[in-house]
Amino acid sequence: MRVGNIDAVDIIFSLVFPPIGALMAYGAGYAASQVVNGGKPISGATKTALRYGPLFVLGMLYAICGFEMFRLPNSLMWILVVGWGVLIIWLARRSNRVGRNSMEVNRS
Repeated sequence: MRVGNIDAVDIIFSLVFPPIGALMAYGAGYAASQVVNGGKPISGATKTALRYGPLFVLGMLYAICGFEMFRLPNSLMWILVVGWGVLIIWLARRSNRVGRNSMEVNRS
C-alpha cells in the first residue's frame, strides 16, 4: 500500500465535502418529492428515502475521500460500498418495521 503525500487541503476537503454532498442530496430529493407530489404531504416511503438516502451518500463520500487520500485498492472499496448499502437498507427496513409495530400497539 502506497500512501501519497497528504497535505492540509486533502484533509480539509475529506472532512468538509461529504456533509455538503449529503445536504445537496437531501435538498435535491426533497425538491423532487415536492414537485412530484405537487406540494402535498410526502408518503412514508419517500420520508424513509429522504432519511436514509443522504446517510448512504454521506458514508460513500467519506469512503471515497478516504480511499483516494490513502490510495487504497479499488476492490476493497467495492466491498465497502456493498456492505454500507446493505447496512443502510437493513437500518431502513428495521426502522420501518419498528414504526409499524408501534402503530399497531397504539391502535389496540
